Amino acid sequence: MQRSLNYVLITLLALFLLMSANPVKAAEEIGGRAFYDLGVFAFEDGDYTGAEENFTTALNYEPDNPVYWHYLGKVFFKTDRYQEAEDAFKKTIALDPKLPGLQYDLAYLYFKKADYTKAADLFSAIVSDDPGNVLANYYAGISLHKLRRYSAAVNYFTAAADKSPTIKSSGYYYAGTCYNKMGRTDSALEKFQYIRDHGDSESLRQNAIKYIKSIESKQKAMKPYGLYAKIGYMYDGNVMLDPINEDLFTGKEDGAIVGYFSGTYDFIRREAYKIGAGYSHYQSYYFDLSEYNLIGSTVNVYAKYNLFPLILGFSILPSHYWLDGDDYLERYQFRPEIKYNVNQNLTAKASYSYHIVNHIQNNDKDGHNNEGFFSFDYRMPKDIGFFYGGIGLERFSATSSDEDFSRLKASVGISLKDSSSGVYVNLLGEYNDRQYNNIDSFYLKKRTDDKYYVSISLSRKILYDWLSISVEYNYTKNISNISDFEYKKNAGNLSLTANL
Repeated sequence: MQRSLNYVLITLLALFLLMSANPVKAAEEIGGRAFYDLGVFAFEDGDYTGAEENFTTALNYEPDNPVYWHYLGKVFFKTDRYQEAEDAFKKTIALDPKLPGLQYDLAYLYFKKADYTKAADLFSAIVSDDPGNVLANYYAGISLHKLRRYSAAVNYFTAAADKSPTIKSSGYYYAGTCYNKMGRTDSALEKFQYIRDHGDSESLRQNAIKYIKSIESKQKAMKPYGLYAKIGYMYDGNVMLDPINEDLFTGKEDGAIVGYFSGTYDFIRREAYKIGAGYSHYQSYYFDLSEYNLIGSTVNVYAKYNLFPLILGFSILPSHYWLDGDDYLERYQFRPEIKYNVNQNLTAKASYSYHIVNHIQNNDKDGHNNEGFFSFDYRMPKDIGFFYGGIGLERFSATSSDEDFSRLKASVGISLKDSSSGVYVNLLGEYNDRQYNNIDSFYLKKRTDDKYYVSISLSRKILYDWLSISVEYNYTKNISNISDFEYKKNAGNLSLTANL
């Protein structure tokens, strides 16, 4: 305070001497600067009312001085008048966009206003011009973290932490939370272990310990393999003649024992990628219509790479089907896909599939298939369930032109859990619009089908967390412009499921 007072006295003395020599010139040439200096002294002493008065007076002398506008904006910011501060900073930018400290002040203003998009853009631009700016790195990370852009935020946190001992603890802590959100648990553990051992506050150390325990617990629970098995009784109200394409039906009802098994194993599992293989097997045994017993066998060789928020995947899936013990169909599928974690609740996925089809019992249906599909999965708050759906387009080219078709597919579903009873309720609806591309040589018209499918199921865990019982009802209706292909189907299942 004494130092500021001395500056004020010296400034007033200089003004007095200059005014005595040439009062008119002094008022015109240095009157604004004098009030600016007084404003700076007041600002540094925390006298924001006096600072505002002096900066305003200085601007009366020099209304286009960017330095005066900048300091007036800083006064507005200190007094929580954020809109006036923003207007003053924008006025300064219009006069001198390269004024030192201006971009940082505007970025920090947006940060305080919780406009994290603008704050992140400005802080990132500052870092681009001055990579050594510790605070700009740190606040760029915080802003991006608020926007859940964790893969971008983590680089700013680590840069700030590595450049400043005072920010190192909080920078590494936030970097750990980013890595954890990205699924890079090894990197997250490394940061949290540093905070546990070297953190500069007790609260940070305790929070880091909680994260370490949670991550280590999840890592122990994670297995390189997955097993799923399901067996049950199915009532089929309209047994299929063509069980793969679901084209023709017997019109007869029957009961069946149905079993399904699948397993996967990750041969290589790293923080950023994994490579593995799996196998799945389906089998049905009808009580009376045994000639329609179906066996399906599929191998899955896959690779996934985590570039959070993107996950890239590729699968090769050869399949073979038998009908009543005889070879029925072979199919080879190649499927690249991209998964995007929009936020912690919403995930989107786009995939492309190419199939080569060998229909052993009907060569006219041999061919190849191209399919694009987009889907989403939204997890509801408090883990009460999730909402999902998708839409895709398929194009099949066959040996016989009668079998060429295009198909639009859409689905939507919801899964909910009743916490009091532990019962899961699942609802699913699907729609298929299949348009054949050519006039059928037998029916002499282009075939068009609209198929509707609805499913509802209830399931509940019994005895063990990995074992559950479920009951399911399915209804299918196909509407075609060729009556031979119209059908309805009711089906019900009672099953036991093991998921390990």
